[in-house]
Amino acid sequence: MDRLACGPEDQGIGQRCILGFNAGSPLLSSEYNNNIQLFQTAEYVVILNEMVHSARIVPMDGRPHIFPAIR
Repeated sequence: MDRLACGPEDQGIGQRCILGFNAGSPLLSSEYNNNIQLFQTAEYVVILNEMVHSARIVPMDGRPHIFPAIR
C-alpha cells in the first residue's frame, strides 16, 4: 500500500531541488550548464554549476572518507 507524500522529506532529491541536472561527475557538455566556477580556501574546494546553482563542497581538512556503504 502506497502512502501519500506528506512533506518534502517524502520526495526525491531532484524534486526537492537538492540535486539539479548534470550536477555531478561526469560533467557532460550540452546546450546549457557548461559554466562551472571553482572556489578554494584553506579548508574547502567548491564546484559551482550554472544550472540550479548546485554546489559541491569538498572539505580539505584531512578528515577520513565517507563510509563506502553510504551512496
